[in-house]
Amino acid sequence: PKAIAKRIKAKGLQKLKFYCQMCEKQCRDANGFKCHCLSESHRRQMELVSQGQKKFTDTFSVQFERDFMNIVRSRHRTKRIRANQVYNEYIQDRNHIHMNSTRWTTLTEFSYCLQRKGKIEVEDTPKGLYIRYIDRDELARQEEQMKRKKAVLDDEERARRAIEKQKYRATKLENATGISGPSESTTLQRESDEKIAFSLGAKTNSSQAKPKSSLFVDDEEEETKNESSEEIEDEPVPSTSGSKRTQPDSVEESSEPPKKKAKTSPVRPYWLHEGIVIKVVVKSLASGKYYKQKGVVTKVIKKYAAKVKMIKSGDALLLDQEHVETVIPAIGGKVLVVNGEHHGKEGTLKELNIDSFTGTIQLKDSEETISLPYEHFCKTHVK
Repeated sequence: PKAIAKRIKAKGLQKLKFYCQMCEKQCRDANGFKCHCLSESHRRQMELVSQGQKKFTDTFSVQFERDFMNIVRSRHRTKRIRANQVYNEYIQDRNHIHMNSTRWTTLTEFSYCLQRKGKIEVEDTPKGLYIRYIDRDELARQEEQMKRKKAVLDDEERARRAIEKQKYRATKLENATGISGPSESTTLQRESDEKIAFSLGAKTNSSQAKPKSSLFVDDEEEETKNESSEEIEDEPVPSTSGSKRTQPDSVEESSEPPKKKAKTSPVRPYWLHEGIVIKVVVKSLASGKYYKQKGVVTKVIKKYAAKVKMIKSGDALLLDQEHVETVIPAIGGKVLVVNGEHHGKEGTLKELNIDSFTGTIQLKDSEETISLPYEHFCKTHVK
């Protein structure tokens, strides 16, 4: 019975003052602890401690903090609980690290140390010290959800801005043409009972605008063909009869100046230039890896495509101009005019007009300032 009683007592927790942390040995009473301190093994262990006391203290502190946080994380992850209750659960393990072997002397000091590290929240109340675990994984999930919501809002904002641009251009076109509103449809009215004939084989006008060239067609050859065809159409047709050209009937007709050919629009269907900064706007590219990422155009291929070096990852991509958009720098930033009458000229951004989606550019080596829409100028890469 006496041996069984000793074994039962040895299994449970005993007094802390009779525990040797260095030897990890629990003594039952003062006499046993004294005998242990005089033993040869204890003295050898204390000699090792005297050579590097800070090393052993730091090791025990790290183990104590790790085991304490494991209990808080696994048992009281979402609850507000007393620090003393957590400590009582911790010391139920017989082989636990005792606090008197760490750098902390009290549980309060240890709790505030964890709060400074951002692992728990500490609340000092009249009933005692309460702690609450800070779940970093939950915070990361919430941050990821906020990023997704922001991405959706950015897409909605881009769509809203595109609609506003269309409204502004429609209003400007109405003011230029004098059309105040949409035309109303009316019923067909006939004065007599004559038949109405429709011509289904009408010839198309060769002067109409041709569709946009694709990426794989050389535009220089196409433009050369178009110019040659226009010159042939503009040449006068010689008369079949041998009669001379008749003189003008009056002096007024002869004095009329010849009509000038209408100038073509300086706006081109392509705008990519080397050295500009662009932003990827397509989500399907690499499963959205490069969505909204910025890159620098290193080489333009057939006017409609470009080799782009991504700024953040350094990856080299081949992109079509439909997959990217221009980047607007901050006020005072360097820009390049990529389309319009002044395309290819460098300048400085002086002002942005959000209502009309335009920016005021001061051209380089000149005091001239011009107003251009957002898609006609782009930020230049500064090495």
